[in-house]
Amino acid sequence: MTGNIPSSYTSLSNLQSFSLANNCPIGEIPVGFTTSAGLEAFSVSGNGLNGTIPADLGALSKLSSLSLSNNLLSGQIPVPIGKDFNFAVLLRRNNQLNGSIPNALGALSNLQKLDLA
Repeated sequence: MTGNIPSSYTSLSNLQSFSLANNCPIGEIPVGFTTSAGLEAFSVSGNGLNGTIPADLGALSKLSSLSLSNNLLSGQIPVPIGKDFNFAVLLRRNNQLNGSIPNALGALSNLQKLDLA
């Protein structure tokens, strides 16, 4: 896939896994994936995505794997990411993020892999 991630993907209410890893989309991650309440895995690693990490990803209570590595994402890690989560994998390697790491990440009891390099 090339080009922007279509915002219509955010309205897929029965979506359980979203992966566009290494597919070359560009632009920003669309806001609105909260309509996919059952989303368990979200991966957009290895692309040319820019902009900030949408804070609304923090509202996905079933999300256990979030992979945003190897993009051009900037800004801070949103505070909702890490609150009340069952994360097993959280990858944000090789981006242009700044600011402090939210304290909530330290309370993720099921976290098996954390990569913020």
